[in-house]
Amino acid sequence: MMPEDPLLAAWAATRARRAGEPALFDTQGKVLFRFGEMEELSRGIEADALRDLRAGGILGVQIGNHAHWPALLLACLRRGIVVLPLERTMSDLERAAALQTCRATALLATMEEGVEPLAGATPVDWSGQPPA
Repeated sequence: MMPEDPLLAAWAATRARRAGEPALFDTQGKVLFRFGEMEELSRGIEADALRDLRAGGILGVQIGNHAHWPALLLACLRRGIVVLPLERTMSDLERAAALQTCRATALLATMEEGVEPLAGATPVDWSGQPPA
């Protein structure tokens, strides 16, 4: 059994203390999500967008500075999915090279379109020890 992820443990402790308090603000200071809402969003992403991805799989993420990033990261950590952040402005050729080099099995380019499995991607063999 893998030890508990320290980031997830800290998140759980913070959420327990501050569930109703603001967690994420927009650039004008408006509250986008409270801690409890962020957790709900994260659980929804985990159950929906990530449902077909396996632990140890590598997900390329090119959503820019999207408000759902924290929830997505939490969902990936819970599922054991490795996140490969990709610069929003990189070209299609650069993105394809990064995805291939890092052996990504899926791509999330927009939250609206969801996760796209990558054809022909070979999952990494982590020898039973996926990154934590």
